[in-house]
Amino acid sequence: MKFDTIIIGGGLTGLLCGIRLQRKGQKCAVISAGQSAMHFWSGAFDLLNRMPDGTDVDYPLESIGKLPQTHPYSIIGADKVLGHLRRATELFGIFGFRTHIPESLGNIYRLSSMGSLRRCFMTMDDLLTTESAGQPVCRRALVASPDGFPDFNTEFVANGIEDSGSPCRTVTIRLEALKNLRKSPTEMRATNISKMLDRATLKEYISQIREKYDGEDLIVLPAIFSLADSRDAIQVGKVVNTKVRFVATMPPSVPGIEIQRGLTELFRKSGGTLFKGDTVISGRFNGDRLESVRTANISDMEFTAKSFVLAAGSFFSNGLRADRNGVYEPALGIDIDALPRRKDWFDADDFFGKQNYIGIGARLTPGAGLRASRGGRVVGNLLVAGSILGGCNPLYEGCGGGVSICSALEAADSILCNA
Repeated sequence: MKFDTIIIGGGLTGLLCGIRLQRKGQKCAVISAGQSAMHFWSGAFDLLNRMPDGTDVDYPLESIGKLPQTHPYSIIGADKVLGHLRRATELFGIFGFRTHIPESLGNIYRLSSMGSLRRCFMTMDDLLTTESAGQPVCRRALVASPDGFPDFNTEFVANGIEDSGSPCRTVTIRLEALKNLRKSPTEMRATNISKMLDRATLKEYISQIREKYDGEDLIVLPAIFSLADSRDAIQVGKVVNTKVRFVATMPPSVPGIEIQRGLTELFRKSGGTLFKGDTVISGRFNGDRLESVRTANISDMEFTAKSFVLAAGSFFSNGLRADRNGVYEPALGIDIDALPRRKDWFDADDFFGKQNYIGIGARLTPGAGLRASRGGRVVGNLLVAGSILGGCNPLYEGCGGGVSICSALEAADSILCNA
């Protein structure tokens, strides 16, 4: 099978790259092994929360220019980052998922399901955020959650709101439609609840909130609704004439699944071909070019293309693997930057500290952009994007979301410029 571009990995990075290319007239295929890390999405994308030396960042776009030259943002170009983020919000908006960038272009704070404030940059609309960690989120808040839902602790969320300086009250909503789910804690999950929230159940949910409402100026709900389709059907705010905001639950993330589903459908509607549940197992190289790849499910046929994008993720998605001899990329054998001594990959004495293995990823050559190398030679038509990239520690620096989005669209633009 022959394509203009083959993208290995069907998560946020791979699909954004594929959509961009398809909408510019390319014929693309995405080969996806399965579940995306978007199933764990918090409802917000970070851009840069902390410098590699540990310095907190308030205005990430100003700090990106101070990053090391090996950092993905430096390779992409600090002047391109904001444009890539804005293009991503436009693509999300095509399938009805609304996100926004702060007008101040500074980091803001979201409230997590554990009640703590976390820095972020680009968020879905109606996510509970605040401009400053010390700023009250409202005058008085009401947190309302389905009875028996273990992945959204109303007390933790309420404590987080109260820590900001806002009084908060919690209520539980007992819905008849969830009666069978409540019999088993393993069934009472965000995705299962979301499937049960039809219009009749939503009406009951709204009715009970109206009964328990006592003049609060903010109602906080768990993000268990089909946010891309049904948010307009959630008339809580209109019924009680007050603001409604959402807080992400523990995984699986309903908003994350919605955005993954929306991107997948948009890619298909744009004419892209998706091979889901398949894995690239090898590639055929000719000098400094990748000619074709083979997959586990269709091993007797080669997939050929002019360009390739490797966006298979890091360890979590099996895009990288490690054994006693080192870290390697299993599909194409590209060069990986990793500390040679295994004991230097992690710090057993500081579990929540800066773990070096999280920064392990694809080696990029100065001046070659996002092109991968293999055996020390740059592969001219193989680009790398997303969390498989080296040069940064996305968890410590708080840059994973931004790197995924910006590298996806930068890889696409690089292919288009050389088409």
